[in-house]
This record gives sequence, structure tokens and C-alpha cells, in this order.
Amino acid sequence: KIDQLYGCLRYCENSFLCRRTMQLEFFGEQFERSKCGKTCDNCRSERQAEPRDLTNLAKQVLELLSQLAAQKNGRGVTLAQLSEVYRGSKAKSVTKYLNIGKLRGLYGAGSKYKK
Repeated sequence: KIDQLYGCLRYCENSFLCRRTMQLEFFGEQFERSKCGKTCDNCRSERQAEPRDLTNLAKQVLELLSQLAAQKNGRGVTLAQLSEVYRGSKAKSVTKYLNIGKLRGLYGAGSKYKK
């Protein structure tokens, strides 16, 4: 059931793929986007996804995760904590048990990104 919920979420948040194609693929049918005739909002908008190389960003986040996990001695790191540290949060609840100096320039490296 959770997969269906995530499928619905992907459908709602997608701003590039043809909605008719997504709907019919959900029911196991094939549909060519060219046959849509710009009848859905995504085809009418003619938006194109911008390819970006996020390799270095992913490496930074994984390195930060590794360093945070080492500092927390196996207590685990949540996605929220990782995000807050990467963006440089000064909240005591985030930095309370961390040695920020040992995060080797990764603390606040993603300060340009929004929550």
C-alpha cells in the first residue's frame, strides 16, 4: 500500500512527464507522449528537465554522514540532522553533542540550499 502512496506522490510532484503516460503506465498500458497532443498540464508547459551533475554534492553528504555517525558512536543520524548540519544550522539541538571542528569543512557546506 505504501508503494501506491509513493506512486501517487510522484505523480503529483512530477512536472516533466506526460500525465496521460503516467496514468496509463500505472494500469500496465503503453502510451506515447507524442500522442498526448498537449492535453495535459505537463505537455502544455513544455518544460524540460535540466541535467545536472550532483556527484560532488552526493560525495559531500555521504562523507558528512560517515563523520557524523562516527561522532555519534552508533546512536544513528537522522535525515533531518544530516540536513541541518550540512546547511550549517546553529541550533543547539543539532550541534549539542557534535565537534563541529572535526567535520572538515562539511558543516555548512550546503548553506545555499533551502530546507
